[in-house]
Amino acid sequence: MKKSIKSLILAILVLLILGGGYFLAVKWEPAPNEEEEKFPQSTTEYIIDEEIENIEYAQFNNDGKSYIIRNGEEASIEGYESYIIDEDALSSALYNVCNIEMSRKIENKDFTLSDYGLDNEGKCLVLKLKDGTQKKLVIGNSANFEGEYYAMLNDTICTISEYEAQAILKNPDEYRRSDICTIDNTSVTEYEIKKGTQTIFAVHFDEESSNAEFGMAGYKMTYPYKGVIASSDKINAIAEKLTSLSAVTIVEENPKNLAAYGLDAPYALTIKDANGKVTVKMGSYAEDNTVYVMQGDLPVVYTAQCPFYEIVKEAKAQDYIDRLIHIFNIENVSGITISADDKTYDLSITKKGEDEYSYKINGKHSVEKNFKAIYQKIIGVTAAEFSEEEVSGTEKCTITFKFADGSKKAFKYCIYDERYSIVKANNGMTCLTLTKNLDEILEKLK
Repeated sequence: MKKSIKSLILAILVLLILGGGYFLAVKWEPAPNEEEEKFPQSTTEYIIDEEIENIEYAQFNNDGKSYIIRNGEEASIEGYESYIIDEDALSSALYNVCNIEMSRKIENKDFTLSDYGLDNEGKCLVLKLKDGTQKKLVIGNSANFEGEYYAMLNDTICTISEYEAQAILKNPDEYRRSDICTIDNTSVTEYEIKKGTQTIFAVHFDEESSNAEFGMAGYKMTYPYKGVIASSDKINAIAEKLTSLSAVTIVEENPKNLAAYGLDAPYALTIKDANGKVTVKMGSYAEDNTVYVMQGDLPVVYTAQCPFYEIVKEAKAQDYIDRLIHIFNIENVSGITISADDKTYDLSITKKGEDEYSYKINGKHSVEKNFKAIYQKIIGVTAAEFSEEEVSGTEKCTITFKFADGSKKAFKYCIYDERYSIVKANNGMTCLTLTKNLDEILEKLK
C-alpha cells in the first residue's frame, strides 16, 4: 500500500514539472537586453546613395585639376587618352562614389564653413545623373580624429572616411596600368629589331618550314637574309624576357625633347603574337639601371627594368641565323655519304619495325651507340662565322645527305685557313666552321 502511494505522488510531481515547463515555453519572454537598450543598433546613413546605372559621369576636382570619368559599357576618362588606363580602376572609382557613407553628421552651428574648409569648392565631386540632376560633394579639411574629412552636400555637413576622401582627390596618374606590354611568348609570329629607322633584322614564323624539311626550325628571316632559317632558341629567349614589361615610373606625358631620353633614335623591338603587335622603344639608361621606354606611338615616357636591353643594342642579323649547317628532320634522312682523303664512308639507317632500326657503315652493321656518336657529330657541325666569300680552295671533304624521297643534298668543305674550313650551309649562306670538327668526324669513321 505504501508503495502505491509513493508511486502516485511521484507521478503527480512529474505532471506538475511538465506542465510548468510547457507554460514557460509558451508564455516566457526574454527580459530586455540592457546593453541593446543602452546602445541601439545603428543604421548606416549615406550622404550620397545612388545606383550605378543612374550615373552619367563623375567629375573629380582637386585644386584646379579636373577630370571626368564617364559611365558606360567600359568606363572612360576624358582628357587622358594617351594614358595606359586601367579600366577596372575607373569602374571601381565610379562604384566608390555612388555610395559615400557619413561617419558622423555635424550639427554644430557655432562654426562657419571656413572653419571646416568648406568655403572653397576647389576640392569636390560632381555627380551628373542621367535624369539631368547634379550632386556636388565638397571636401574640406581633415577633421583631426580617426582620419576623417569634413564634407558638405547642399546644407548637410558631415565627416567621411579618409579612404573615401582620398578616392575623390585621386590624381589621374593613379589610374594608369603599370604594365607597358605583355607578350605570349608561345605564339610569337613576327619579330623585328630597329635602331632608329634602320632595320637590324626581321623574322617571321614559317608554318611550312616548321613542319617539313626543317622540322624543329620555325622561323625564317625576312630581312636582311630573306628566307634564311633563324634561331628559334634566340628568338624565344628575348620573347620570354618580354613576357611582362612594367613601368617603374612615369617620367613625362607628351615629351617635348625625346633626345633627352635617348628616344629620338631609339632601339625598337617589335613583336607580334596571338594578341596582336606591340613595339617597345628603348632610349638611354636612367637611374637605378632602368631604361627610358615608350610603347608604340603612345606619347608617354616611362622608366622600366629591361633585361633584354643590351641584347637588343648589340643585336646583329648574323647572330640570329641558325648556326647548324645541316638542318634536316632526322625522319627524312635515309643515309649520309662522306668523301675525304680519297676515301668514302656510307652511313645508312633502315627502319625494321616500331622503334627498331638497323645501322650500317660501308654496308657493315654498326653498334647503335657508335653509329649515333658519329651521326650526331655530322649533323651537329655549326658555323663559327658567316662570310660573303665564295666557297673555294683545297677540298677538305664532301658530306652528302640522302633523303627518303630519293633526293640528295651535298655540302663541299674547303680549307679556308689554318683554323677554318668554308662551306655553303643549308640556309644558302657561306660560313666558316672549325676544321677540327671535321677532323673529329673523319677520325671516328676511321
